[in-house]
Amino acid sequence: MKNKIYQNYFGSKNGSGVYQQIINQIRPHDVYMELFAGSGAIVQYKKPAAETIISDIDEKVYNAWLSSTIDIPNCTVLHGCAIDLLSSFVFLPDVKYCIYLDPPYPLGSRRSDREVYRHEMTDQQHYDLLTVVRSLPANVDVLISTYENEIYSEVLHDWRVHSFKAQTRRGPATELLYMNYENETGILHQYDFLGTDYIDRQRIKRKIDREIQKLLNLPATERNAIVSAVLDLA
Repeated sequence: MKNKIYQNYFGSKNGSGVYQQIINQIRPHDVYMELFAGSGAIVQYKKPAAETIISDIDEKVYNAWLSSTIDIPNCTVLHGCAIDLLSSFVFLPDVKYCIYLDPPYPLGSRRSDREVYRHEMTDQQHYDLLTVVRSLPANVDVLISTYENEIYSEVLHDWRVHSFKAQTRRGPATELLYMNYENETGILHQYDFLGTDYIDRQRIKRKIDREIQKLLNLPATERNAIVSAVLDLA
């Protein structure tokens, strides 16, 4: 990671194959918000947006971010409750937002109901959070990580869900990523981590390299004609 803030933070998305799965679902955006920052794995691995907002309710996490060398351009670090921030934030209509939320998973969804965060969330707070995100305007993409649980399956029953395996301290687990949007076009914010796993990512990289080399071997006019045609399809 770039800043190595709380690299061993409980529930961190630093693990191989985890942050890639999440970033592979993020569409183009102008402003990126990560409001349960923790170690900030996603914000540190993803391509920066024009503006970034990081927030955490834990004062120690907040101070760790402030005291680190943050090499994310135009990044604002806030301290506070994500529910309050989302409820009061002014979303501009001509700006595309992407919000990634990684709240403490509901206690009932964990293998152990032992509290591990200084600021856990009650079931009611999860309901409050989901109620707020469902009320956000259409120009706001929302992604939320959790384990399978009744609260999220009930409130976000009509959202798209991407599931994948992740390695945790207690062994493998199935992560769920809820999203309030479809992505029929396949257009992403970035393509660095495209692929289901390391082997698949290497396969795609080799394929891209081969196609680029084919283009480079063509006469310049033919190459430019193909590039122009592809851009017209985008």
